[in-house]
Amino acid sequence: MVGLNISRESLRRVMDRLGYSTLATLKDAARFRIRGSVPFFGFIRRGRTTAAFMKARKLADLFVPSSLRNGILYVCSGNIPLSYCLRDKKRGVKLVLNQNGVYYPGWYGQDYAAANERHLAGYYRAADYIFYQSFFCEEAARHFLGEPLCPHEILHNPVDTAFFTSESKRAFDPAAPVFLATGNFYHEGKATRLAFMLEAFTQVRAQLPGSRLIIAGFLAPALVAVIARTGPGVSCLGPYLYEQAPALYRQGDIYLNTQFNDNCPSAVLEAMSCGLPVVHLSCGGTPELTGEAGIAVAVEQSWERFLYPEPEDYAAAMLEAVRQRDKLSAAARGRCLEKFDVRIWKARHEKIFAGMCR
Repeated sequence: MVGLNISRESLRRVMDRLGYSTLATLKDAARFRIRGSVPFFGFIRRGRTTAAFMKARKLADLFVPSSLRNGILYVCSGNIPLSYCLRDKKRGVKLVLNQNGVYYPGWYGQDYAAANERHLAGYYRAADYIFYQSFFCEEAARHFLGEPLCPHEILHNPVDTAFFTSESKRAFDPAAPVFLATGNFYHEGKATRLAFMLEAFTQVRAQLPGSRLIIAGFLAPALVAVIARTGPGVSCLGPYLYEQAPALYRQGDIYLNTQFNDNCPSAVLEAMSCGLPVVHLSCGGTPELTGEAGIAVAVEQSWERFLYPEPEDYAAAMLEAVRQRDKLSAAARGRCLEKFDVRIWKARHEKIFAGMCR
């Protein structure tokens, strides 16, 4: 935006015509008013979200500007330019980093080291406090960014258990279970993950002909054709809004997560809070969330490449989740209430913020 002589309201109108919704100014996005006015805007194309956007939204719902005495700058996924962060640190503002992953070869390719240095390392070294979103995130950061230079802790993502509830008007039928998968499959590179899930479902449906699979989220056109070849029982609902998510989760009985090395997926927590057990891979931060409410499918740990299980192994886990569904469902909801409720997350932030603002 540098060099543009345009008012904030005019800029909002221009982006609105282009199909973007305003993320807001930095101080509005997270309600953390730093000293002075920050002339930076974020925009997001309608129908899509980012981790940083949702984090800012949650913070905005929980805090008011005066809560932080104008002394904290909260960063997630590089949502605030590093130059602003470093400038305000010189003015005495404390930088809190919500660390949610790194670039590594299997995900980003051979330029991962340069990407880490360009997008993450500066914040990591400048932080006054770090919240790692999972033990897996801490392991990844230590491996690729180095040892932390400030106090730090593990604080998993939260879920609003009052919003994501387990109410359902539909009784669970073990002969006709409904599996639900959400996510954004933006390009054909996601085809492998999608294909093995579809093959696993096909094997489940061979044993349980009444079973169904719902896939919600953005799908690249080439991947829609992959789904069309799967056969009956699969439906695609397309992108959905955060406000629509609880009703979406309640359409399913069991949630499927097939992401390799998922850092700390909020969708898993939202599904669990709605009473859905989770079938997932044994890598990344997901097992930390699911605990006894999930069934993990073993995969080899790797930074170098994505290693998916055989479809029959994932199908076996899906069938096991059907057999244990009632027990797993109760554990999922209870685990969210006990460990991941947004009030717990807020209270921990308040304690850390209060100590930093003294």
